[in-house]
Amino acid sequence: MTALGSSLVTVIGLMAVFIAIPTEPYPDIDGAIKITSAQVCRLSGDSCDQKIAPQNVTLPYYIKPNIHSGIHSARFTFFFDMTAGPDDVTAIYLPKFSDAVSVHVNGVAVTRKQPADEQALLFHSWHRPALSIVPNVVLNRNDNLVSVDLSADYFNNLSLFPVYIGDAAALDFAHQVRLILRVGMARVNFALAILAGFSVLFFWLFRRRDHKFLWLMAANFSVSAVCFHWVYPNFLYDYRIWVVLWNATIGLFAWCLLGFTASLISARLQAFQLGVLAGLFAGICVLVLLPDEEFATGLAGYQLLCLCLGLFVLAVLVAKREKTSWLNFSVLFGLYAIALTLTSIEWLSQYVWPNFVSIMTTPLIPVTYFLGLLWIIFYQLAAALQQYEKLTITLQSTVDQKSQELRESYEKLNAQTQRQAIDEERQRILLDLHDGIGGQLVNTLAYMASQPDQDVVLQTALENALSDMGLMIDSLEANDSISTQLGMLRGRLSPLLDKHHIALKWEVDEEPVLSVAGPSHNLSLLRIVQEAITNAIKHSKASTITVATERCSISVTDNGHGFDLEPVAGRSRTQGHIGLMGMKRRAKSIPATLEISSSNIGSKVTLCWEMSDNAGDNAN
Repeated sequence: MTALGSSLVTVIGLMAVFIAIPTEPYPDIDGAIKITSAQVCRLSGDSCDQKIAPQNVTLPYYIKPNIHSGIHSARFTFFFDMTAGPDDVTAIYLPKFSDAVSVHVNGVAVTRKQPADEQALLFHSWHRPALSIVPNVVLNRNDNLVSVDLSADYFNNLSLFPVYIGDAAALDFAHQVRLILRVGMARVNFALAILAGFSVLFFWLFRRRDHKFLWLMAANFSVSAVCFHWVYPNFLYDYRIWVVLWNATIGLFAWCLLGFTASLISARLQAFQLGVLAGLFAGICVLVLLPDEEFATGLAGYQLLCLCLGLFVLAVLVAKREKTSWLNFSVLFGLYAIALTLTSIEWLSQYVWPNFVSIMTTPLIPVTYFLGLLWIIFYQLAAALQQYEKLTITLQSTVDQKSQELRESYEKLNAQTQRQAIDEERQRILLDLHDGIGGQLVNTLAYMASQPDQDVVLQTALENALSDMGLMIDSLEANDSISTQLGMLRGRLSPLLDKHHIALKWEVDEEPVLSVAGPSHNLSLLRIVQEAITNAIKHSKASTITVATERCSISVTDNGHGFDLEPVAGRSRTQGHIGLMGMKRRAKSIPATLEISSSNIGSKVTLCWEMSDNAGDNAN
């Protein structure tokens, strides 16, 4: 009820604004006199009804029908004095009247005679102004009598607005202007409605799921039928049937507007819409079946029902305003309210208060609708473009994401392929080392062991070469961790440790991970650890050697008597040692930092490095 009340208040407020607009619909025209008073009488046949006395009235003046069927007529008479010269052309201009007109000057007809097929039926001319040229031969210098006979169907009023008499050229210009405003605009609105209907139908064919375009198409064709009546009011022989059909299109337009609004704001009004359609159809059937004496009242009631339906459409838009943007709601509500106000003014002028407002409202009603239609199309296009941009951004983001995933998958697959090729080559090298050089070394050592003369130096060199080759084979095991490779080194050094009665304390609790993993780095690390353990066995006279690991370091500690770093660092390969410089070069290649400390309670060799994000993922 709040939405309905606010809608009604808005329409009443706009109506007050239209009433307050200071306009003069029938201004003075240079070169012509304006007739604003006349004497009127009802006609009985071709003469005034003697039972009803003539009245002096002020124009505009309305006459309600006093019959319940047929045609009622009245005659307006007035006098004027000729002001133009004998060579000037005089005309009579009627800007607005209802319904059919016949003008006589001094008893001579100056309007066209109806064709024979129109004699038995009223020829309706309410939709256009009338301009009649008055021959100078029928004019007197003074007291020219003008008779304006008006006729209308029993359900329409008679009306005559101020009449102009004077210079034909000036009056013809005013006549053309008003003809454009009334008939011309009606024709333009009719053409626009047809064009808009087919345009919206074209849009709907591409977006059949969007019922808004379907409702708009039906509304446009309904508006075209309404405008067609304003252009061709004499289209059908039976004017009553034509008026009923015209009112049916008005109701159909209001119903289509309700359907469009419900579709726009996603309101579930299907049952109500079917009920409204049934009610409108029933109203048309009633108009067809009503007797003549009740037809005018029924026509007014049906049009009032259409106005109430328009008010309900406005209320639905207010009640569901959160379903659309504030801008769209404001524009549609404003245009809806203006169109409903203009239509209400027309209804009040026709049935309640003649000449309710002074401005011409009829041509503005379709214009207001077309403005709303243009806004709807613009808004839908803008929303579609915005949705397209969002979809494009989303699609581009998805494409970028999938492309990145594809690149990563390709890189992983490529890396996996490379690792597989490297592993296969590594296995081949391992087999060649083991079965080739390794087998030859073992056979040579076996041969020397069977000889009576033993060359201890050569035998030691061969054993060291075989041990070194084993270390290389261990480092080539890419799938094994450093802890596993250290375990293999421990197994190879166990005989040497047992020979010197040295206990090995194994504290490998955390898996070391090199910043750059690979066989060459693993081999360098194993050689450093092997060298540290071997030096401790041979030179420190330690009883215990401890190997400890962390994620970023490996340390070898003994409890021997220690050594002086300077002399040891200078030892050469000829003395059987790699030396500290060799260990540091291997540490640098990993890359890692080598720290050596020694005292009389033992020595400690620590190899430490920094971690990287892709530690363990790279192959050398």
